[in-house]
Amino acid sequence: MKHAKLLAGILSLLACFPFAAHAQTVTTVTSDLLLGFRASGGTGASLNLQVDLGAVTNYTTGAFSTPGIHAITNLSVNDLSSLTAGYGASWNTRSDLTWGIAAATGATNKTLYATFAETTPGTAFAGTIDVQNQSLRNAAAGKIQGTVTALNGQNQTANSIYSSVLSASDPASWTTNGFADAGAAFSFFDSSTFENSTNITGGSYAVSDLYKLATNGTSTYVGSFALNSAGALFFSTTASSFAATPVPEPSTYAAIAGVLVLGVAAWRRQQKKAAAAAV
Repeated sequence: MKHAKLLAGILSLLACFPFAAHAQTVTTVTSDLLLGFRASGGTGASLNLQVDLGAVTNYTTGAFSTPGIHAITNLSVNDLSSLTAGYGASWNTRSDLTWGIAAATGATNKTLYATFAETTPGTAFAGTIDVQNQSLRNAAAGKIQGTVTALNGQNQTANSIYSSVLSASDPASWTTNGFADAGAAFSFFDSSTFENSTNITGGSYAVSDLYKLATNGTSTYVGSFALNSAGALFFSTTASSFAATPVPEPSTYAAIAGVLVLGVAAWRRQQKKAAAAAV
């Protein structure tokens, strides 16, 4: 009884002292792929959602480099649709909300990785990729790696340990580091092709192709990232994996069901006839 009273007294005393809750933070590696969202107007225009997609090698030689479509779960749709820290419930119908992905690797001479938006989902990007010279690639790499490094230690969202929401004016933000120069992403890529919109029709995707810009001045296709209207992100090493697949209308489902019912009825009649003939 004495011990119980003593324990109750200690707990009561501890309750008098406020303990601050420590927010969990994002952990990044400098050469990780970074996904960034920004809005040019409307809900969330002052915010950037930034998502660490992990090591580039996961996509070039690792688990995601194998054939098939791979779900990338680092992104949470709740971070996109939140009215308080995201871009609203209609985020997937907005042309003013854009996204892109970039990374930089290497010590002295850097290799760049960046996405280029497909015009038609499932049809590989056919535009020009200007690799420019190594000094310009190094300058762009510094901006990209600086953004990735600055994400390290930022507060996680409530929905993903890989994501953080930053003010677009924050020195560590996607907007500040990547789009200080009008029309040029990270002072290197054409923004009109580097960024893709989130205006996604049902049953389709917004697809961006990931390219490697190597130190020898060549660009090589790595694979494609696809974002659907439900906020799910996927990756495939084949661009055609994400060719649009229209979603049937409810009337189409009803017609299919009707055909199935008639088919089953005809099959049953045939079975009854066969059974009667056998008697």
